[in-house]
Amino acid sequence: MPPAKNTKKGKTSVPTASGLVVQPELGQRLRELREESGLALHEVADQTGVSKSFLSLVEKGQSDLSVNRFMRICEFYGVKPSTFLRSAGSSDGQAAHYLSPSEGSEIITLRPSDAATSLLPALTIYKPGAITETFQHSGDEFVFVVEGRVRLVFGAEQDDEAILLRERESYYFSAERPHRFENPDKRRKAVKLSVQSEDRW
Repeated sequence: MPPAKNTKKGKTSVPTASGLVVQPELGQRLRELREESGLALHEVADQTGVSKSFLSLVEKGQSDLSVNRFMRICEFYGVKPSTFLRSAGSSDGQAAHYLSPSEGSEIITLRPSDAATSLLPALTIYKPGAITETFQHSGDEFVFVVEGRVRLVFGAEQDDEAILLRERESYYFSAERPHRFENPDKRRKAVKLSVQSEDRW
């Protein structure tokens, strides 16, 4: 499906996060989930493809977690990402922030915790030159570029299909296809709005 273009150009002001880093809380929640499930670190590692040593660092709050690994762990525990983030970093009814320093990205969920919908809208802010890991998840995803440019790349190879989205351009795709996001600009941040469904988690 080709990008939906809008001829009207302009910059949109986007609120930035409060600087809340939720990695330590995420690590604590991960450990609680593992212990509640009666699992050892190596068992979680075997099922998620995330190494035992890395999981240990995350549980101790000593390492950040990429979106790719975060999604895999959420699926393994059967926990919706939005619920996971709320329990880790925000109170009921408030947006949650998730930082992934290694990927140069920050996610801000926009749906109140008590909303009667499975749709999860979120803003993602990419630092200049940011590149996420390749990942995939259940359902479909809609993305709209609010500021800057975002490159959507399908597959894990350098020459895979890539779609460059500019400000006010959008794209809809199956999130079950392996994909990653990049900010091709080296001096300017990029901001995208995404909407995905959590009803299949």
